[in-house]
Amino acid sequence: MLCQMLPPLPSAILAVGCRMMATGGYHEDGLADFFDGFGGGRDREKILSIMKDSHVGTYGVISLIVMFCLIVSLLSSLPVEGGVCMILGADPWGKFCSGRMLSFLEYARRNVSKNAVSYNRPGVMDTVLAFVLGVMPMVVMSVVFMELSYIFLFASLGAFAVSFLLMLYLKKKIGGYTGDCCGAVYIMTELVFCIIFVAMYI
Repeated sequence: MLCQMLPPLPSAILAVGCRMMATGGYHEDGLADFFDGFGGGRDREKILSIMKDSHVGTYGVISLIVMFCLIVSLLSSLPVEGGVCMILGADPWGKFCSGRMLSFLEYARRNVSKNAVSYNRPGVMDTVLAFVLGVMPMVVMSVVFMELSYIFLFASLGAFAVSFLLMLYLKKKIGGYTGDCCGAVYIMTELVFCIIFVAMYI
């Protein structure tokens, strides 16, 4: 309703802001810590040490600004229906892609994470369920809007490819993943999905 009352730009800002409020900025915090760690660290131990620090540095602030501006500009460039379809496809697919780190990488820290949470390696059924939940919204929307099917296909493949490259990078730099890495890969994967979606939609 609000999106129909306001111009695209403020509507997109409010939508992104509401999502951040709903999630508590959990993934955005991971993105900032990720860029602080990999931007300021030169070796594995330094990267992990910086990411564990709760303070946000220059790299983290810049990454949040770029992320916010990018997702808002992408959303506001689409009609309401297109923006809804894009987010409903990008969000669950981004979570599926980032979650594959738990299957293929080891936890990078030798002790527990900074918030005392570590992740269990998902089983086959967990992976299948995650895939179904990740792809199902795109399948449903492709049935309703058949012209979006090939856009969803290329956006999802591009996003998955980027998440795979990021996993290789993490394995090389720190030998695995952390909770911050999961949040960062999720947001970066989602952004790639949205960029491809908008580029093909318009």
